[in-house]
Order: sequence, then C-alpha cells, then structure tokens
Amino acid sequence: MKLIERIGGAIVSPKKTFEYLSNNPDWKGPFLLMLVSIFLGAGLMIMVYRNMPAEIGIPRSVLLVGSIAGLVAGLIGLYLSWLIRTALIYLFGSIAKGKARFYALFSVVGYAWIPLFIKGLLGTVIFTGKPPVGLLSCGSGSCAAGMAAMRLPSNLAFFFSGVEHTSLLFALLSQIDLFIFWSLALMALGIFFVFRFNFKKSILIVVSYWVLVTACQTGFLSLMQWFQKVMTSFGG
Repeated sequence: MKLIERIGGAIVSPKKTFEYLSNNPDWKGPFLLMLVSIFLGAGLMIMVYRNMPAEIGIPRSVLLVGSIAGLVAGLIGLYLSWLIRTALIYLFGSIAKGKARFYALFSVVGYAWIPLFIKGLLGTVIFTGKPPVGLLSCGSGSCAAGMAAMRLPSNLAFFFSGVEHTSLLFALLSQIDLFIFWSLALMALGIFFVFRFNFKKSILIVVSYWVLVTACQTGFLSLMQWFQKVMTSFGG
C-alpha cells in the first residue's frame, strides 16, 4: 500500500487501512500532513503580517524571525502531541491488559489525526476566501475575534457565540466536535487492530482518553483563569 493510498484509505476505507498499518506501521503519512499544516500556518502568518498597520512598530525582520521560530515550535509541538497521545493510549491499553508494539500504535494514532488535518484545511480555506478584518488589522484586541472566523460549525462552541473564547465552557464545548469524534472513531479502529481487543474495549479506551484530555484542557484553563484573577487582585 503506497503512501497516498494509506492517507486516502484512512478516510475512504479505514478498516482495511488500519488493519494494514497495524502490521506495516509507518510515520511518513502523519508527518507529511504535519508539514503541510505548518506551511499552511506560514501562509496565514504572511497574510496577517502583510496587512498589519505600520503604527504597530514591530520591524518586519523581527516578525520574520518570530514566524520561523513559531513554525519550528509548531512542528515540534505537533510531534510531541502525537507522541503523548500514543503514550496515553498505550498506558490505557496496558492497564486493560493488552499488548501492542508501540510503533504500530504510534502509526495508527498518527493516521487517526487526519480528520483534524481536514478540519484545519477547511478553516484555512474559509480564512483565505474571506479574511476577517479583525485579524488582519489586529488592532484594539480584535485578533481573537478575527481568528474565530476560522472556526467551523462542527462543534457546540460555534453555536454559542455569546460564550467568551477564553472561558471554561467554551473549551468544553469545543471538544464536542464532529471532527474530533471522527478522529476518535479512527483511533478506536486502530486500537482494535493493534491491541487485538474486542471493539467495545477499544471504544472504552478511546472514551477514557477523550475524557482525560478534555478534563486536562479545561482544568488547565480554569487554573490559568484563577491565576489571572489572583494576579489582578494583587495588582489592583
């Protein structure tokens, strides 16, 4: 099975593809998509920086260096996220008394990320088709509002426009997302073939993983909000 067949197969014929990957794992497909995501991010940065008003006072050279550093950090972050996701699922699988090759699990977890890549691609298309003025001007704290225009109507957060983007509720609603659930379904399929579990146990592992990740994200956000309030009270 060729690389393009593995990537496309994760979408159109996931059962056959993930069964193949469990016996013939590879890292090339997910890593290639990560690189594409990084270059798309670079394109967005260029659009933003080219339209920034001169009065901001930030030299173009500084913006360029910051962009390159951000792209490198983004690629490292994606890879670490891939590794951490695999380690967590490997831990859950071990607790459930399953045995698997870590590299095989690493491979299927990476290919299960494809729906999230598609989501990012669609968000980029929306952005480039109609760039939000708030983001391109980045004046008066409008960057966050502009970035919201890249969100797709795929999660509950999209339908609650009145919820603050930095709130705990927004973070929780954002995790109830069709693309995330699609990714989790592929992950369950990969676990099924790698660990040789029954499918119910595979689903249980994925649900446990999703609950843990959601709790960590919302908990971290809650902690940051509490810390900000404490610092504000001291400063006031």
